[in-house]
Amino acid sequence: MPESFCDPYDQCGDLDGRLIIDRTIEGQPLARDEGELPLGSLSIDGGTLHPYFRLYYQQRWIAKEACYAPVRSVMGLAPGETVTTEVRQREQTDFVRTVQTAMESSEVSTTTRRHGRELIDTDYDGSSVEMSPISAIFGSFLEDAWDVVTAPVRAGVDVVNGVVDAAQAGINSIFGTGDTPGSSPAANSKTLDVIDETLSTIQRSESQSSRTETTTSRTVAVERSITRTFANPYRDRSLELRFIPVFRHFEVVTTLFRVDFGLLLHAGQVKFPARGMGSAHGDFLQRRVVDPRIVSVANAELGLDDEIRSQARTGAVADHLNANASLYTGRFLRHLDDQRATRALSQPLLSLLQGRQRTTGAVAAARPRIADALEWSKMQVRDQTVYVPLTDKANLVSALGGRRPIVDLGKKLEETIRNPVWLSQFVRRKDVHLFMGTHIEPVAGLCVLKDLPPAPVPPTP
Repeated sequence: MPESFCDPYDQCGDLDGRLIIDRTIEGQPLARDEGELPLGSLSIDGGTLHPYFRLYYQQRWIAKEACYAPVRSVMGLAPGETVTTEVRQREQTDFVRTVQTAMESSEVSTTTRRHGRELIDTDYDGSSVEMSPISAIFGSFLEDAWDVVTAPVRAGVDVVNGVVDAAQAGINSIFGTGDTPGSSPAANSKTLDVIDETLSTIQRSESQSSRTETTTSRTVAVERSITRTFANPYRDRSLELRFIPVFRHFEVVTTLFRVDFGLLLHAGQVKFPARGMGSAHGDFLQRRVVDPRIVSVANAELGLDDEIRSQARTGAVADHLNANASLYTGRFLRHLDDQRATRALSQPLLSLLQGRQRTTGAVAAARPRIADALEWSKMQVRDQTVYVPLTDKANLVSALGGRRPIVDLGKKLEETIRNPVWLSQFVRRKDVHLFMGTHIEPVAGLCVLKDLPPAPVPPTP
């Protein structure tokens, strides 16, 4: 507020809208198992293990000046004419919806999520637009590092160089830091290009519509009805109402601010048992099952009915879950994640890690340590995929040993994808104009009517 109550309001600052856009880039499979993998008290029908990078972009919408567009339409009122119109206006303040709608119209699959601070380790607490994942070939990055950690000791200058070169190639394949002239754009550049095209789509759609102003990253919906009356005060000419669209100028700054690297599991379908779902996983059935009839049948399992009728009921529950396993697998994994059942979620990943370690002696003793290099506390579940990021440099060296290739690998990560200064080079700026309202400007007509009868004299009071 101003110092004096009657003075104009002070200009507010730091009202920029913000949202997070993220994309996952996964590598080629490192391990595959088509048999059963443990998942707590249940199991899944196989899975594949991949390295992945997840790119987080922060997008700031910095509000600038307002500007007039060319006159959109004109309404003329004859001398003495009055017109009354009712306008129903709905204002929705949502950057996420604006961006997501534009991405969907650009044929880019997106999902809106509510992310908290525990997920992205920043002071941001709002919504995120998740772009569809893409694939890239950088599996050799982890393969070579793995071979160095687990292979017998050997004088390996070539191996050391191979690990460093593989790490460089893995990062360059996504961020293009080593692209040669004429090569195709890297995945990071392609993603930024898609975001730019999304903003261009917003700009085009806004110029053809009447979307209201967007000022923050939170959603605020207001609907009101306004009745307006326009009267022509002239007797000798028309009154021209010019409808002029007004746009708010935004400078949109998209910055790469975080990159996660780790392993992901594409899980097979969960195998739900014929008996015991109601007693062992009643909370999941209550929260995640679509059909309420199935929930009631599962609840009956806990009753005192005879065994035959109980088996028929529980069989119906298992039949429903397994018939819709593609739906309920993702829901069951997310349910475990919500319950922070890290041990159960880690079991299939650990099984795949150990499945490729069918050796004996010192090599077998060293290989399980790769699991210690993953930060299990930051495990995430999205749809039917489980993500576990790699730990920091100090823990990486502690888990895998202080051999030079591992130290070089940790140093490479700290200098690039975990270095805020290095990440800040990937930034895009674009100007976008969003519709904020219509200015109605009355203008006297140019043609003056002649030989008009005198105006009637008002009666004397």
